[in-house]
Amino acid sequence: MPTGSELGLVAWQRQQSVGLFSCDGHKVYSSSPLPLGGTETAEVVRDAAGAPLSMLCDFGTQWHLALNAEIFMHLWAWVASKGDYLQYQWTVKVDAD
Repeated sequence: MPTGSELGLVAWQRQQSVGLFSCDGHKVYSSSPLPLGGTETAEVVRDAAGAPLSMLCDFGTQWHLALNAEIFMHLWAWVASKGDYLQYQWTVKVDAD
């Protein structure tokens, strides 16, 4: 999300308090501390060495699918380790677009 059209879309959603920003709690994860509006920034997810986790992936198969399963497994482990989700009845992963 650090580049491309999603950042503008997320900033607009934050400003309008729609999408995930209309939920009781929310987090935006990225490889850099992106400004989301006001004082809110995206949380930087780190790899095992402490470096920001690269969220870039290859594309493959005849359908040009994102090969990002390892990124999501790492991200869900990150979410679990933080424990913020325990304050809510359910947790969902969404894309800005």
